[in-house]
Amino acid sequence: MKLFTLLKNKIKGACDIHYEPGTIYNINIEDIKIPEDFEKTPPRKAKMDRKRRYYNEHGQFDKPIVLKQNLELTDGYIGYLLSKEFGLRYVECCF
Repeated sequence: MKLFTLLKNKIKGACDIHYEPGTIYNINIEDIKIPEDFEKTPPRKAKMDRKRRYYNEHGQFDKPIVLKQNLELTDGYIGYLLSKEFGLRYVECCF
């Protein structure tokens, strides 16, 4: 994972980080931007429960959160919500 490089760039003030498509990165959950459309439509309880159960059984989510280069979420909103619920500071994301 490229966590060290991301932290080093953030400390140096680098703002033009290019994330390689298909590569998994550990991203600080507080840096992820949630589009208004996701916030307006909460996921169904049954789907949340299914993903929560998967995480509890396997210790990870079934897929990474998908972000745009500007760290805006495009897929994986339930994983994001559950990560917040579980108190995770960094989450696996791809671009």
